[in-house]
Amino acid sequence: MRKTVWVVCFLLLVHGFAWANAPATQPTTGPAVMESEAVREGGMDFQIVASTVWAKPTEQTPTRVLLGLKVTNRTDGPRQLNLWSPIGIVDFRIKDAVGNHLWVTGMLPDHAPDPRLVPQGQSIMLDRTATLSVQEGATMPPPGTVIRPEDLKPKLGMLELVIPDEARGWQLSQGLRPGRYTICLTYQSREAAVKAILSNPSLHIVDPKDAPFWIGKRVITKELVIEITD
Repeated sequence: MRKTVWVVCFLLLVHGFAWANAPATQPTTGPAVMESEAVREGGMDFQIVASTVWAKPTEQTPTRVLLGLKVTNRTDGPRQLNLWSPIGIVDFRIKDAVGNHLWVTGMLPDHAPDPRLVPQGQSIMLDRTATLSVQEGATMPPPGTVIRPEDLKPKLGMLELVIPDEARGWQLSQGLRPGRYTICLTYQSREAAVKAILSNPSLHIVDPKDAPFWIGKRVITKELVIEITD
């Protein structure tokens, strides 16, 4: 078990370094960016916004994938969105063509960014523009998986998607191939996390009396179908 943990940690560090030093990307091709139907929770509408056709990357040129969480304030006044939590704020989810959930791993943010103010009746975008590239190493297994020597060998034709956030954290989905997938985003902001950032003097925060924080359990957006072209 200890060997498994060290191998996974090593692979995470390798992929984090590779993403930070990735070459310039080519733009996503295909139809216009689309947004899902809104999911309303606590007076706020949440939607995933993404390009639905992703160009297959080459080894020299990854593909830039347009991706974000659109939040619209339907309440009676301005609201603030917390962007930090020890368990993550915005999570990416992906399923294959037959509905199987694919494992998404990553690294949590290393600092707390300023909250985002959402004026009444207006929308903001939490940008999660991602990079789709040719997978160089082995696919990292889910926690608890027994790792065999053959699992550490790179597999030809695999792609990986790296999704950074505003606080130097990132998420990673590996083992992708050309074809159709279903994606969505989630958002959550617990009261404990809000209390933690309110005590951080380095952050620029509007007085919660004037713009309360949105607090709620995990909201899951409606899904979008995307396709990685061959």
